[in-house]
Amino acid sequence: MYRWTPLLAGLVAGGCECGAPELIALEARPALVVSSLDFQEVPVGAQRTLTTALDNDGNLALTVLAISFEPATAVFSVEVQPNPVPPLGSSLLVARFSPPAVAPYLATATLASDAESDVLPPLQLRGVGVEPLISVDPTRLDFGDLAYGATRLLRVQVHNARGFDQSVETRVEGSGAASFGLLATGPAGLMTAPAFSSTALDVTFGPRAGGVHEAMLRLDFCGVGCGLSVGLVGRCAEPRIAVEPLQVDFGVLATGESAVRGFTVRNDGLSPLTVNRVELVGAGTDFTLPSPPAALTLAAGADAAIEVAFAPTRAGEQSAQVILESDDPAAPTGRVHLIGRRSGSDLVAVPLQLEYGVVAGAGPHLRSVLLVNRGDEPAAVLSSEIVGSSRFALVPPLVVPFAVAGGATAVLDVSFAPDVAGNQFSTLRLTTDLPQRPLLEVALAGTLGESTCALVPDADAVRFGAVLVGSSSVRALTLTNLGSAACGVAAIAFSPVFVNDPAISFAAPPLPLLEPGASFGINLAFAPRSAGPAKAVLAIQASQPELPPSLVGISGTGARGGLVAAPPSLDFGNAAVDCGVTERWVSVSNIGSSTVVLQPPRLDPTGSAAFSIRSSGGSGHQLSPGESRLIGVGFEPRVAGIHVGALIVDAGSDVVGVVVPLTGEAVIGLQTTVTESFSVAAGVSLVDILFVVDNSGSMADNQDNLAANFNRFIRAADFRGLQVDFQIGVTTTDLDGDQGAGGRLVGSPRILNRNSYDLEGSFTASVRQGVEGSGWEQGLAAAFAALSPPLVDDPAYNLGFLRPEAALAVVVVSDEDDQSPQPVAFYAGFLDGLKASAAAEAPPVLFNAVTGGSGGCQSDSNAASPAPRYQEMVALTGGRSMSICAVDWGEELEELGTTIFLAATTRFQLSGRPQPGSISVSVNGVQVPASQYRYDAASQTVIFDAEYALEPGDVVEVSYVLAC
Repeated sequence: MYRWTPLLAGLVAGGCECGAPELIALEARPALVVSSLDFQEVPVGAQRTLTTALDNDGNLALTVLAISFEPATAVFSVEVQPNPVPPLGSSLLVARFSPPAVAPYLATATLASDAESDVLPPLQLRGVGVEPLISVDPTRLDFGDLAYGATRLLRVQVHNARGFDQSVETRVEGSGAASFGLLATGPAGLMTAPAFSSTALDVTFGPRAGGVHEAMLRLDFCGVGCGLSVGLVGRCAEPRIAVEPLQVDFGVLATGESAVRGFTVRNDGLSPLTVNRVELVGAGTDFTLPSPPAALTLAAGADAAIEVAFAPTRAGEQSAQVILESDDPAAPTGRVHLIGRRSGSDLVAVPLQLEYGVVAGAGPHLRSVLLVNRGDEPAAVLSSEIVGSSRFALVPPLVVPFAVAGGATAVLDVSFAPDVAGNQFSTLRLTTDLPQRPLLEVALAGTLGESTCALVPDADAVRFGAVLVGSSSVRALTLTNLGSAACGVAAIAFSPVFVNDPAISFAAPPLPLLEPGASFGINLAFAPRSAGPAKAVLAIQASQPELPPSLVGISGTGARGGLVAAPPSLDFGNAAVDCGVTERWVSVSNIGSSTVVLQPPRLDPTGSAAFSIRSSGGSGHQLSPGESRLIGVGFEPRVAGIHVGALIVDAGSDVVGVVVPLTGEAVIGLQTTVTESFSVAAGVSLVDILFVVDNSGSMADNQDNLAANFNRFIRAADFRGLQVDFQIGVTTTDLDGDQGAGGRLVGSPRILNRNSYDLEGSFTASVRQGVEGSGWEQGLAAAFAALSPPLVDDPAYNLGFLRPEAALAVVVVSDEDDQSPQPVAFYAGFLDGLKASAAAEAPPVLFNAVTGGSGGCQSDSNAASPAPRYQEMVALTGGRSMSICAVDWGEELEELGTTIFLAATTRFQLSGRPQPGSISVSVNGVQVPASQYRYDAASQTVIFDAEYALEPGDVVEVSYVLAC
């Protein structure tokens, strides 16, 4: 295909005397790296795979349309990746040979593409089917019936009829692979079958759930995928709950419509299953269970249908879950996600009764009404009036008509300025364009009296904007007593008259008694697990019963595409007044599939003036898919106290913008001593560790070193008798299509812990992933994929690895730098938001790198390229950097293990930057000698010596003088 385009744009006839512009051809130019593949000898019944590449030397994308063979044959096959080959790019060709008989085979494969020139030469394929000389006995292992948690071992004999030793690669694959394991194999599952003899291969079965477990033991001895298979089967005599489908989507229903859908609960186990609870959670009144079973008893293999009805009474998307609790010992809870939406708009007012209670003085006293559009289309307010007492008024007066976008919230401020004692009443009336609700009415009531308590939040609505699914954003809400007498807080809770999304939460602080002018903060968190909008309304009740609750609307959108920010919230920590600007950076990324048009970043006008935008991220306003922009935010407080604000980046009406909450605390004077207190939580003995192992061509020795020294790493889990409850998962840096791990945990079992059968052997098999992986190493993107939905919620892969209460450590092992698509700040921000919650203290997250370091390294047996991206990640998130060229991996890994397993009891990150030499540390009120801790300035972290024993419940206090 040819297209012609001028090199110079904007020329008009007669506007240039230099002649016609030069023209260049736009075309795709396909080329094969090799034109012949020789599979050589392959045993009958086996299969060998070879790969080559299809290059595109042109400047247009290339698409392969068809592959034909001459002669037509099923002996050979050729597959090409489905995506178009980009200009000057390559695509992998995968060819397979499966001989059905002892004979030579020849064929020619021809690839047809959409290129109009440079027709591809044919790909010659040849191979020879030979008599197999490696055999196995038996060809099927039946482990029989085992109890849940038990293990059984059976043996396969591998016979070698050849006159030389034969290397055999072993692995277990299939739907039940997680329940089977191999013992006494070498790196990457390799074993040696000696000449003219037999070798035993031990296979274990440890069922992880009830039911029948089937898998295939593969023994490859003539190349990847070239070898024999042994069927594996075992049974566990326990019940096993299964639900299908996992999501019931009702689609879009019109006003007045309803629908009934169903799902099936099935017993895949071998003994009766009892489902003792079927409950609908997280929904309003629009999802119902017409005939909820009180209990179900299902025989082995039996199933039951359960119906769910959806009759939407309001516009917009709604979601809920059906929870099924059973006596399945492995996974007792089944979940079915429900989703449905009603088209149109649906505007409601919250609250319907706005009560000012007893107020002191003429005021004006302000309260707010939230207008919430629960639909997906705009709703318009056409007119407004207040009927009744003239002492109530909209401030400022409402300019009508005005629209509330679908999913958005508008705030109307209503003032009450009483001039005489006694009760006064009015009604706020709003007319709308909603046929089902043309009139909204809010009752207004207030009394002039002697009460002097005025508990006022600093915002009537908190908007989180778009937050990456799987991450968390935290924002502070401040309540201040603006009255003239002490004011107590009786209760903080989500409003029972509104459907509150469980993705939104708050930390319940001790309820204070606030003196006039005093404030206290509530941390709000938005942690979306699915895409789409989320809303809630928080009600804060003062201790005086005559006062109405203060209502705060909270909203956010879970994002799998479009615009996201990392970190999702920004805490500047402690800073001294008049000490200059502290600068932090936010990465705004487009993870969608289309270009977005960014508006200039702005600050929330209701936030503190201490925040400023230092850098808008460049002059361009377009952000293509995969692109990011760094925005610099400054914190320069002029007054002491807690400062809150928000950075807002919009991208037009069709894209949900991002809102990055900003917080910081200022103290007066550089000589002010700041004391930060840390409580060692009971859950500090929980650690999840993700190893991301490079499986490209030069990594075999490094994988061997990691496996061989695992015992030195893991023994730190029992340092000082801690008995850390750890989980270990392994994935690779390979994200290339179906061939790479793609962030999925590898090995059998996928999640290792201290109770795993042959822990060291299983870890060895997991990290020895071979050297056939992509040379495009994407360690950060692989960690991101492994720790975020959908994989982290997928029971077939990573579900159960990431525990909310556990510390998290990521360890990348690679001799190349990271080549992930997003900037390092994006991945650092993702980890920062992964454990963020409304609670004051979150488990630590450490990123660790076993690489060539910032300058690369070389030893007698190893070499590695510089890895500045991984080094930057270590610096941004904390953790440890280890040289992959180290002579003694055992010593380095032992120190790495100590860092990881003791992270929650040895590392305490400060929110401010201390003056050198001003730090003082105490534990439970007792001074700690300076020789038993150190301060890491890069991460602002106090790190205790590993020998210093901290226990759950200990209180660590760090005092220091703030530095500029």
